[in-house]
Amino acid sequence: MTSPGLCANARISVGNLFRINEDKVHVSETVEDVFKGGRILVFGGPAPFSRLDTAQAIEYQNLSEELLNTGLDEIIGLYCQDAFVMKVFQEKVVAEAGQDNITFWGDGDGSFATGHGMGHNFTNQGLSMRTLRWAAVVQDGIIEYIEVDDFSEIEKTKASFLLGYLKK
Repeated sequence: MTSPGLCANARISVGNLFRINEDKVHVSETVEDVFKGGRILVFGGPAPFSRLDTAQAIEYQNLSEELLNTGLDEIIGLYCQDAFVMKVFQEKVVAEAGQDNITFWGDGDGSFATGHGMGHNFTNQGLSMRTLRWAAVVQDGIIEYIEVDDFSEIEKTKASFLLGYLKK
């Protein structure tokens, strides 16, 4: 599946992201600030806590040290959820994986997903706006590499697949 919005060499620039920081404070940063100045692996899917998204996030957490050793500065999990949901999801992933090397951000208003053509409206299924299942390597706000999977599978967006790209 190809991305309807983001592609290699595109700039990530639209929206604000939200999270609960280490001091338990709700913070907001612009997308440009989050992705500025480093090489970041970012992944996301439509439904944190679902079987597939939980498995995807746990695999990223389990391989996080190996991923970071390829020259990444950070790993981000990004979902169309509010910061409070993302904090609880992060806690679940950390508890299951036993590591805490991923920063989870919420696209609470869906502005990142819709602004970059990565949104999907699941309102008729009771889930509101969500993001596609995707993973990308971003260098200083510019997409270096991106993959998108169908909602029902994790193939090219799994951590082990991206690790293969990063080791080349």
